[in-house]
Amino acid sequence: MKLKFDYLKKCTLLLVSLLAMSSFAFAQRTITGMVKDADGKESLIGASVLAEGTTTGTVTDYDGKFSLNVPAGVKALIFSYTGYNTQRVELGASNNVEVSLKGGTVLDQVVVVGYGSLKSKQVTSAVTSVKAEDFNKGNINDPVQLLQGKVAGLSIARPSGDPNGSFEIRLRGISTIGANVQPLVVVDGIPGVDLKLVDPNDIEQIDVLKDGSASAIYGARASSGVIIVTTKKGVAGRTDVDYSTLFAKDNIIRTPQVMSADDYLAAGGTNLNNRTDWYKQITNSGAFSQIHNLSLSGGVGKTSYRAAFNYRGAKGIMLNDGFDQLNGRFNLTQKALNDKLTFTLDVAATNRNSKFGFAEAFRYATTYNPTAPIFDTTSTGVKFGGFAQIQGQFDGFNPYAITQQSTNEGSQKRINLNGRLSYELMKGLTVSSTYGLNRRSDIYGQYYSRFAQFKGGAGGAEKGLASRFSEDEVSNFFNTTAEYKKDFGKLGFNVLGGYEYQDQLLENFAINGAKGFATDALKYNNIESAENILKGLVKPESAKNGRTLASFFGRVALDYDDTYFAQIALRRDGSSMLAEGNKWGLFPAVSAGVSISKLAGLTSFQNLKIRAGYGVTGALPGEPYLSLTNYRPVPVSSGTAGNVVIGSSFVPVRNGNPDLKWEQKAEINVGIDFLTLNSRLSGSLEYYSRNITDLLYYFANTPAGLFERDGITANAGELTSSGFEASFNYQVFKSSDKKGLSWNTGLNLGTAKTVLNKIANDKFSIGAAGYLKLANVGAPGLNDDFITLVTEGQQLGRLMAFDYAGVDKDGNPLGRALNGETKLLKDLTDADRIEAGNGLPRLTVGFSNQFQLGGFDLNFFFRAVTGHSLVNEYRVFYENNNAGSVKDYNRIKTKYWDKNIKQASYNSYYVEKADFVKLDNFTLGYVFTLPAGSSISKLRLYVSGNNLLTFTNYTGVDPEVRYSDVGASDNGGTAPRQFNPDPLVSGVDRRTNYFATRSFSVGLNVGF
Repeated sequence: MKLKFDYLKKCTLLLVSLLAMSSFAFAQRTITGMVKDADGKESLIGASVLAEGTTTGTVTDYDGKFSLNVPAGVKALIFSYTGYNTQRVELGASNNVEVSLKGGTVLDQVVVVGYGSLKSKQVTSAVTSVKAEDFNKGNINDPVQLLQGKVAGLSIARPSGDPNGSFEIRLRGISTIGANVQPLVVVDGIPGVDLKLVDPNDIEQIDVLKDGSASAIYGARASSGVIIVTTKKGVAGRTDVDYSTLFAKDNIIRTPQVMSADDYLAAGGTNLNNRTDWYKQITNSGAFSQIHNLSLSGGVGKTSYRAAFNYRGAKGIMLNDGFDQLNGRFNLTQKALNDKLTFTLDVAATNRNSKFGFAEAFRYATTYNPTAPIFDTTSTGVKFGGFAQIQGQFDGFNPYAITQQSTNEGSQKRINLNGRLSYELMKGLTVSSTYGLNRRSDIYGQYYSRFAQFKGGAGGAEKGLASRFSEDEVSNFFNTTAEYKKDFGKLGFNVLGGYEYQDQLLENFAINGAKGFATDALKYNNIESAENILKGLVKPESAKNGRTLASFFGRVALDYDDTYFAQIALRRDGSSMLAEGNKWGLFPAVSAGVSISKLAGLTSFQNLKIRAGYGVTGALPGEPYLSLTNYRPVPVSSGTAGNVVIGSSFVPVRNGNPDLKWEQKAEINVGIDFLTLNSRLSGSLEYYSRNITDLLYYFANTPAGLFERDGITANAGELTSSGFEASFNYQVFKSSDKKGLSWNTGLNLGTAKTVLNKIANDKFSIGAAGYLKLANVGAPGLNDDFITLVTEGQQLGRLMAFDYAGVDKDGNPLGRALNGETKLLKDLTDADRIEAGNGLPRLTVGFSNQFQLGGFDLNFFFRAVTGHSLVNEYRVFYENNNAGSVKDYNRIKTKYWDKNIKQASYNSYYVEKADFVKLDNFTLGYVFTLPAGSSISKLRLYVSGNNLLTFTNYTGVDPEVRYSDVGASDNGGTAPRQFNPDPLVSGVDRRTNYFATRSFSVGLNVGF
């Protein structure tokens, strides 16, 4: 039912009139009616009702009823509903209309493709569309969670419960190793938008362009695929107010299996006369989150709008960890000039304040002496700020002190402005122009107390450490297109052409201060008082860089008699990031399909279509100016003045590559789409094959004749990948009325195999060995051992290790050499390593179910990943019976525990299969029946759980895939690739991982 209070309506009219600056055409008659299902006679909730030729419309209420003020001159109403045929009904003398919609319109559902949309039956590429009603439910704080497990071939993983952590996204495996490995994100037509800018509640639909023929229209940035996000818009003819809220609580799923204090002492551990549960000390018993979302939408006449405001507050399971976020979004659509002119404005802003915590606290809670005290009131304790601290121990820090004495926080601000103007020059011909402005402003600060053993006063120096970093980025986007649609009898013709320009400017500043802080009270806001800054031993760093991309593109789409379909596309991109002579590239695509069901008259199929496509996409370097030699200032000292700095000079620090060019991916895709059993069963099958050439990679070995201070980024490699995907959706039951049982189920699966055919050439070398040794295991004692050997001609993701062969009489690990001989591990060579596992999965599966019975609805979703392994680093270092180490560190005891192993080592024994099945989401809701005349149109209460159950044999904390690696960090150090994880390294379960969590939530949706 509509909200009936005049004050709100008057305020709405005033707001819209000021923004639109246009007069409204007020309604001349009111049409009421009902929309039902033609088969089951069930009333349809939320069916769209639109006055033909206008933007005036409404949706049906819980009983399928509607009321619409229709402008003068309107001759018909358009009725539509997801999964049903759209129907046009001419208006007669009666003001009451009853409509029955027929099912089977999955073929007519709109799929968003690059710079336009198509009906599902017209799609000839690998494109998957996910509607809002199919999104994952519950405690969702990142939009990518909405898609997790929903799209065949799209892998989304975060082996962490960190509320500030990011998800890793891989579409059809690995497409690049030196550029952006994640898909390009397009929000309401603007490419490159930060997806975190969009609140999950504001998203209407997400479309994933998976293959080259679909992605090529985006050219140089589309090799890793494209994710297109469409946000919700208002509908003229009614005013809707919606409020939703959710309260959630997170808990740790599981922790490493450590010894109890008694077991630790029995094994020879040092007794410090306490019993401390370090996990309990550093975690929140009340890790609560809350979400509040309020939206107002509607419109009058030719104007529609939607405004939404959202608050998200989340506490992590670790102390002093979480975020608070405010998000606002406003959309306005205005029609004018007999509806030939359309103006659209989108404005979105986000402000997020985060406490990032310290994942290292989990690591040291695992290994710290379980008999150690938390606090120390002796003179030694005063030295460490009142916290007990074991002195002189490598990689040993009081975990509770880490959470209390250190600060790690930041603020992120985002704003996006998008204006679009479209004009229909003549019937079928529309020209459009879009301008977008994106601005990002981030500032971060860290402070480690002068009393802290962890980083701030390493070794008991009590000196303190502070850092400050800020970064601003501004992006301008301009796009203009012309589109012509025309039917020539049975032939449907659609041609699109356009020009696009985008520039980005980034500036940042960083400074680090250490020693001599007089107080901890000011934290990083007193950084100028640091001793190393006052003495000139460190210097601030600043940078400014920019990049531009200019593009011309076009596409022709043909549809003959709803039987034969074809598309041809071409894009030409020019980028400032590449070398002279290589700045421009061409990205063609062609695809075609034929409806076998219509061609052959297969009445048992509502649709059976085969299709094939070929497309070329590109990838840009990860940063600008790599084609140019980079210089940096260095101080110049006077030898006669006692090394006093008297100036600075510039020296080369990075070699430029005058031949730097695009990375290019050519992809073939073959697919089958089907719809049968009276439109109850639908699905698709896909096979793809990719060839990536001119692979971008940073070569540390400098070619002859260049500066030896640093390496060079160059195109030298080649990847090939292939895979199979399948998706099925089945309507098991469909009730004849809304009180009966309905059940829909879906299954999708995907495989991916990637081979690195070549990474170097005669000019650019990876070293004399001919392979890359990556991912050193870490310290103590294993810094010179490596987990991954990247070899040409082999699959990516291989976990190379010595083949474990037990231990000798002294407990030293043994391994089998290449010739079968058993030796001590230290006597083996790299040639003796075997492939102990692979960090990349062979198969990913998603299984969803939706039930409805009366007012109840139930959704649950399972996700399975198989074929991948993980290196369990906790076991590598701490699952042994080393009498010397056990005095310093607690031990891990899993099902693999062997008391005879007395030395830490990396070998195949610690590479575990990590196949798993997870109950990712479970939601049970109830829609209340409201009395007639109620101002509330919708009231739904639900409970939900995320990451509820995990079935696996992996003994670590979480068997989730690790698609990349930040590297080893020890003794309070920083991971070398903390902000740029290595995509060549997968399957390493590091000791610095934040523990995974399970979430329970209760929510409420109210509509007026």
